[in-house]
Amino acid sequence: MKDLFPGYYKPTEQEFQTLWSEALFVFDANVLLNFYRYSQQLREVLLSIFKKIDNRIWISHQAALEYHFNRTAEINKQENAYENIIAILDKKLNDNGELNQYKKHQLIDILEINKSLSDLFNQLKLQLMNQRESHGTIVDFDHTSEILSDLLNGKIGEPFDNAELQELYKKGEDRYTKKLPPGFDDASKKEKKYFEDLIIEEKFGDFIIWSQTINKAKETNKPVIFITDDAKSDWWYRPYGKTIGPHPHLIQEMKKEANVSFYMYQTDQFIQFAKKYLETEDSIETISNVVQEIKEVRKSNESALQSEFFSEKILSEFIYDEKDLVHMISVVKNNGNSVTAPTTDSEINIAKIALRMQFIDRKFNIKSKSNLYTPTRTFLKTAFNSDLDILNAIETPDLSRIFGSFLTSVNDHEYVQTLLDAELIDSSFTLTAKGISFLKDSLLYKV
Repeated sequence: MKDLFPGYYKPTEQEFQTLWSEALFVFDANVLLNFYRYSQQLREVLLSIFKKIDNRIWISHQAALEYHFNRTAEINKQENAYENIIAILDKKLNDNGELNQYKKHQLIDILEINKSLSDLFNQLKLQLMNQRESHGTIVDFDHTSEILSDLLNGKIGEPFDNAELQELYKKGEDRYTKKLPPGFDDASKKEKKYFEDLIIEEKFGDFIIWSQTINKAKETNKPVIFITDDAKSDWWYRPYGKTIGPHPHLIQEMKKEANVSFYMYQTDQFIQFAKKYLETEDSIETISNVVQEIKEVRKSNESALQSEFFSEKILSEFIYDEKDLVHMISVVKNNGNSVTAPTTDSEINIAKIALRMQFIDRKFNIKSKSNLYTPTRTFLKTAFNSDLDILNAIETPDLSRIFGSFLTSVNDHEYVQTLLDAELIDSSFTLTAKGISFLKDSLLYKV
């Protein structure tokens, strides 16, 4: 039965050994981009592995293109890190309210503590500024790019031409409708990018990478190990929320189309198994340290993704049509007794805010027994029961009052923590400037 359904069976130890000794190692764009986020030690560990498999590394043209599309943005993040850390230090230094409540203590000299903290923070800021000055502009001297360019020279696949891409897009539309991986989680993306005469539709980026990888497997007749830091469900098999391995359809399709085996790892898993199957020289302690670093980088990346509900390209997947919008309002306004269209601009604007918030609800599966998600339902009720015109109140304490009331009534720690992590609210449940901007943007967003 395993021969018919290989996607649902984990390879045996012998099969893993064969796979690692024969496979083509194919890297996703995000693995290359993460080099800019890693420490020197982690980069060296990865590069030492790459040297062991140098003649078996391959990058699809699409992955290489995505790397170059996004490389400058990653470099810019590294340049901005100095200023961002200094800003964090300034904020921490100025946020001394909790200490100042002990100013009148008979034995503790709070002023001296504050001075010591100020001296320490200023010293750290000076070190950062000196480091920033000595490093110069990363754009001018991008050592990481040079290393990767040399490493991957001659290992990049050929692109599809526009005719092939157009045919691929037609197949992709059909696959996404059927939820066939990879890439269906990107179906809402609308952007197009251009390289030479090629027109790249971003929503099909993963499908292009996958198709080019299958073609390479056919050409070489070698099994494929794909390394990606993409954690979406259109790459991974996740029954009941637990990641088991590669999506079964990917294994099945690779076997059917190229008659070779296929497996996938994230970077931390790749490093761990390279120690076992490639007998890399790094110590267990070093491997443990770099694996922990990768997990921390991944957590940081996921936190950044949480803030992407500000982006219309992400939100568009969750925005309902006009009929659903009318129903949402009617359920709250009439307790589900009748269906009536929104009658005022204020009602429509409140619903727009709710739709934005519903993205968060759905992302974290915060459901109630009703058709509406609990936090959104509560917010709508609070807003409709008030006499405020949301448009006029958008920058007033009244809006913060409504929003604060909504948050306290939610009584769901994970949901509130999401808003705290996104810096939409502060610890007192008060809207931040970012939160006000979020609601403003919600009102401007066209449903």
